Amino acid sequence: MLDPKLCNCSLTLYAFHSYRSNNAEQPDTDSNDFWKQLSEIGKVVQSTVLQNLRQELLTPERIDQQEYQILLKDSNDTLDLQLAPPINGFLTPYRIHNSYAADLTLGSSEALPLSHLDQLNPRKSLILSNLPGLYGQTLVLFAKPNGAVREYETLAKKCVEKIFQDPSIELVGQGSFLNGLVFEFDNCKFGLTNHYHALIWFSYHDLGNEQIERATAYLLLLLNARHTILYAYRQSRTCHQQAKQLYNKIETQLKKLHEDHQAVDRLKRFKEALIQLPQNATQYIEYLRNLSDQETTVATNIENFDQELSEFSKLSGTDAEFLKEFSALAKRRFLKQIQIDRKYLEPGQQMIQQYIDAIRGLTEIEQAEIDRKLGQIIQVVGVGLAAGSIVGSGSSYLERPFKSPFTTNTIHPFVLTLLVSFLAAFIAGGITFWIIRPKHRKWRWLQWFRSTKQ
Repeated sequence: MLDPKLCNCSLTLYAFHSYRSNNAEQPDTDSNDFWKQLSEIGKVVQSTVLQNLRQELLTPERIDQQEYQILLKDSNDTLDLQLAPPINGFLTPYRIHNSYAADLTLGSSEALPLSHLDQLNPRKSLILSNLPGLYGQTLVLFAKPNGAVREYETLAKKCVEKIFQDPSIELVGQGSFLNGLVFEFDNCKFGLTNHYHALIWFSYHDLGNEQIERATAYLLLLLNARHTILYAYRQSRTCHQQAKQLYNKIETQLKKLHEDHQAVDRLKRFKEALIQLPQNATQYIEYLRNLSDQETTVATNIENFDQELSEFSKLSGTDAEFLKEFSALAKRRFLKQIQIDRKYLEPGQQMIQQYIDAIRGLTEIEQAEIDRKLGQIIQVVGVGLAAGSIVGSGSSYLERPFKSPFTTNTIHPFVLTLLVSFLAAFIAGGITFWIIRPKHRKWRWLQWFRSTKQ
């Protein structure tokens, strides 16, 4: 069968975006870009309802604290598409825990040849571009092949090629949903924003609406947990890198301080470091806290994923064992890596605090030494001037006349008083310096004198 036809064919975009951070009370402002990009799809598929999506959503004041909430103002999820051949469209936006979710489906009521499958993804509009708070996206193709198919796996690969046109997307698992074959495709770029994930679901017989709604409800929660895990892991990679860069910056700064410890302006540099280092320490602690939050997010959503998968697997004709591989991968790789990074970075917090304490101590010692030297100078000069002023009080001798040089053997009283004043100031200053100088230096000359006598 060169160009098999697909009946009851539909392509669903499950997209997830941050609603608010774990510790935040208000919704993230980036979510506006999420709804805006979904509205842009309305221009491609010519849907006025989708273009005016924001007007169809509940206002933030009407979003309650339930874990699961449909965000449409009314129950009408039908889109007014203007495409040829006729394509049906449906959109249901949700809030699930701390994320927004969109269930956007484009489907054909007529049998669609494989070669025309891209009509369900016109201009690849159902593949969202990168957004800051986008958790991730999964495309689910549901179809009932018309006629016998020998190789469903080959057909599934052709469907993925037609939808994504990306050779990096590979088959990673297969099972069954409601007695229909399911193939999982992924490009395994878990740490990157251009991560593509798809499920191709082939049904052998007609399914009731209740069956499909129940299965897709579980699938929505499963995919939400999956993409929340991947988003938290990507965030942890950024956080870990930023923390390492900050620590290296601190080490470089401290190394320079050590190299310049003999600099004349070292006290000024110490004080500048004491201003910058606490700020860096606060930022470092924030990185550690974010890393811990991301670890909690991953661990919690692994539990959610396992729980929803267990319930989903109870549906008749469902073998979702292949989806457990992602849970195992999340435990042994994503969660483990975050735990290793956190344990690696935690000692740095204590080291930074020790650096701050050490620099603070050096600053106090340096400041005390400067203050001590300044105090010595003031005391020496002060005592010397005081002594000189006391002795210099003999300035009254200026009233006596000066005799010509060499005409007398006596020194004029004022000159004598001036000389004695200088001598007294010098002796008093010297005695003061002797008293206030450090003890270990005070008797050095005496030790030297005694050694010469021996």
